[in-house]
Amino acid sequence: MSYGMKVQCHTMSYFPREPIECGICNIVFGHFSNDVMMNDAIDKQLKHYDTDEHEIKRRAFVGAPPLICKLCNTKEYAFQAQLDKHCQLRSHKKKENIENGTMITCEVCPAFEAADQIHLAEHKMTKAHLAKMRDPYKCEFCHWFKPTKDLTHWNVHLKSNAHATSAGICMPAKPKKPHHCELCNRGFMRKAHLITHNQSDKHQIKFLKSQMKTKVVVVGFSKKEKFGETFQS
Repeated sequence: MSYGMKVQCHTMSYFPREPIECGICNIVFGHFSNDVMMNDAIDKQLKHYDTDEHEIKRRAFVGAPPLICKLCNTKEYAFQAQLDKHCQLRSHKKKENIENGTMITCEVCPAFEAADQIHLAEHKMTKAHLAKMRDPYKCEFCHWFKPTKDLTHWNVHLKSNAHATSAGICMPAKPKKPHHCELCNRGFMRKAHLITHNQSDKHQIKFLKSQMKTKVVVVGFSKKEKFGETFQS
């Protein structure tokens, strides 16, 4: 330390040092001097000025109205930006909807209350909501019927004979099929279906068995070929 600094420190030691404090909060951080402790005290003072507690007391000291949410009545905020951010919370919006009588609920999940339309759209993508939407159609009579969300599958099940038997419903008689295959004992509504059936492998094998009245072994038989090799036993 130079000679001049030593003289200045010696001179200041005989005079009272002014405190480094906050006049609103009545907090003393240090005193003005030439040592390193003064710099630390100034840093603490500047950081204290940025705190919410100091800003709330400063607004009260100046006479500004307090920043409090009247609906939630939770705490007092130091800045208007903090109050605006609180008003954007979903908990605040739900209370605001209840106060105005405009509650947003889910049709599938009646216990759920949404803050806004965005919150409702996010809820509809959750697993809990999708689990309820996955199987809306469930049969009370057929315990073997797997619940489904497909309306077409549900309508087909309602028109089935199995559902009519389980529910005790009298089903109307099915119309008779005019085209009949006597060999296979099957009926068809259209003649084209009967022709397709007569050209099938199963029908041709039954026809061969009925003609030969013996066991027939067919090798390399297909729809395009007429018949394969036959062996009698």
